[in-house]
Amino acid sequence: MKKHSLVVQLNHPGSELKYKSNGRDFFEENGNIIRPWNTHKIHYRKFLCNKGSYINNPGDKVVESDLLFWGEWEGFSEFQVLGKNDCFGIHFPFYRSYEGLTGNIQNTDPYVYGDYFKYATCKQRGKLLNLEIGSLVLFGSSFKDKYVLDTVFVVGEHECSKSVFENNAANYTEMYKNATLKWTGTREYISDVSPKNKKIYKGISYDENDKMFSYVPCKPNSGLNSEGFPRVSFDFNELGLNFCSNYSCVKYLSQNKDEIYNIWKKITDKVLNDGFSLGTHFNEPLLK
Repeated sequence: MKKHSLVVQLNHPGSELKYKSNGRDFFEENGNIIRPWNTHKIHYRKFLCNKGSYINNPGDKVVESDLLFWGEWEGFSEFQVLGKNDCFGIHFPFYRSYEGLTGNIQNTDPYVYGDYFKYATCKQRGKLLNLEIGSLVLFGSSFKDKYVLDTVFVVGEHECSKSVFENNAANYTEMYKNATLKWTGTREYISDVSPKNKKIYKGISYDENDKMFSYVPCKPNSGLNSEGFPRVSFDFNELGLNFCSNYSCVKYLSQNKDEIYNIWKKITDKVLNDGFSLGTHFNEPLLK
């Protein structure tokens, strides 16, 4: 089957769940506020703090730090209220068993934690099922007046869902299996259901290629009282890319292999010029 060299804008829901002190969405435990696993019908973004590594420019040595960033972690998190305009608070992700949960248990995809970034299922159909190595997927969200970016994913090797099922997901951590592969839209990876044509794409990491790699716009945490900050944002016609304004779109911004690096460089320059660092690695959340 033909491989496709693409630059893809892949939109996912960009809203942050509003903090309320009671109800199913937050509860107190041992003096801490806990956001339980998301069982709503839609995904949410979180303003997160997690250990990882970052660089300030391509070619730099990586620096380890607690990192602040916008992203997806649909599992449990400790929550610190900020009440600022840019976000409701900081989430400190951790893993806890999903046993006893009911509702539409959401998975985490893309999964930026662990040895490398992974993209498993979100809107995989058509050309997204056969991405060429070196393709670029921009995960973000469109609002009324802007496009915001949370993950830059450079496509590396992949494993098809048929192989993942047959080897019982042997190439992945237990946390990844539980956080991503067992839930809605990904069950073909671990269950005897069809179709079996989806892929788990591996994001090319900084230690593999320091010229073009996967990253998350982030900032080192300066302390637990850090204020939130907005995501990297773009006008819809910025950089000549003509971002789609539809909140759920998949748009091929380019289908020309020769343009991919230049677009990655434009995006990365914008991220750096806006005062962000490039988060190249994030530890898997701790078990609690």
